[in-house]
Order: sequence, then C-alpha cells, then structure tokens
Amino acid sequence: RENRTMPRRSSGPLHALEKALWRRGVQDPTLREILCWQIAVTVVCLIGGGSNLLVRDGGVPGVVIKLDNASFQKVTVGNGTITCGAGFRNIDLKKHLLKHELGGLEFLCSIPGVIGGSVKTNAGCFGREVADVMQSAEIMNGEGKIQTVTAADLGLSYRSSLFPDDWIILSITFKTEPSTREEIARLLEEHKQYRKARQPYNQKTAGSTFKNPEGL
Repeated sequence: RENRTMPRRSSGPLHALEKALWRRGVQDPTLREILCWQIAVTVVCLIGGGSNLLVRDGGVPGVVIKLDNASFQKVTVGNGTITCGAGFRNIDLKKHLLKHELGGLEFLCSIPGVIGGSVKTNAGCFGREVADVMQSAEIMNGEGKIQTVTAADLGLSYRSSLFPDDWIILSITFKTEPSTREEIARLLEEHKQYRKARQPYNQKTAGSTFKNPEGL
C-alpha cells in the first residue's frame, strides 16, 4: 500500500507519510524474495510498536515494514522458556506469565512497544533488561537467510546492541523463572502504579528519551 499516513503506526502525536506498508508473514516465500530485492535496491524502514517513534515531515522514502501479521504474534511456552513473535506486544505478555506462572519477565510488560524492538534496544526497567533474560532470537539477515543468534552474538549493552540494520527479528526466546500467580500479579501491579505516579499514563507521548546516569 503506497502513500499511506502513519497516525496509527506511532504512539507519539507526530505523523507523516509512508511510501509503502507491508503486513504479511515472512513464512510467505514471495515476501522473502521481495524483502531481499527491496533491501538490495531501496531503503527499508522496519518499525515495531511505534513507541518512541517520530516520523519527519515529508515521509519515509522506500519501504516501511511493520510486523503485526499473525505470524509474528505467536507465543510458545517451553521448559523454562517462552518464545514470542517479534510483533507481539510487551503488555500482552502478562496473561501468559500469569497463566503459566512464569516469572522474571514482569518488567517487560510495562515497557511500551513490541518484543522485537525491546531486543534491538536492550530495553529495561526496574533493575532488569532484555540481556538478563534473552536466550536466543530467530532473525532474517540482509540476504534473506533465517538463523538463530544468542544474546552474546548481539552484544547487548545499556540501551543498545550490535544488531545490524539489515537484520529483521522474527521471534525471541526468553528464559523464565518459577513463580506464582500471586507474586507475578503483585509485581505487575507494583510496576503499573510506579509508572502511573511518575509518568503520563494512557496519553500520546514521545516516550523516554534519556538514559540513566552511569551507576543508577
């Protein structure tokens, strides 16, 4: 779809024009071929949940890809792990944590956006970050090849990573800890109330645009 506006692609109040938006699953071989071709000949802009995203006036040249197809929303619970599609919303993770009594990922539920974006930026809060809980990620590289990488491969550090710009995250597997529904619910509510008391809640904002000073 060409020349579409982006009022629902970003959590912020500013929007512009996108050249094209594709919303199909990577399991479609046609999409994989097109992605490889587009990466080779034009600009590709991949967006996640649209949180902390500002789009300049004049729009985005090339192709804008948003991974919100059902293929990127899947969740699979394993033995001490949970695997989420890159387009799965962080906030929706809480129902799976409560249902399966999986601890250790409560902090992620309070971070706006989707799982894929959280990995690339090594998102974190309340004393934890993605690097602490990530086991592996399935990615598609700039040549269209799908492979599995570990947290060590991505060089995750404070709010950054060595993730190449031409890679696309498809899914992420997180390590979990045994817990109880009561304890998980307590932490989720504690995090929610902390944010409500200190930040605009349920409002369109540009998100957090700063880093904590070293040592905090």
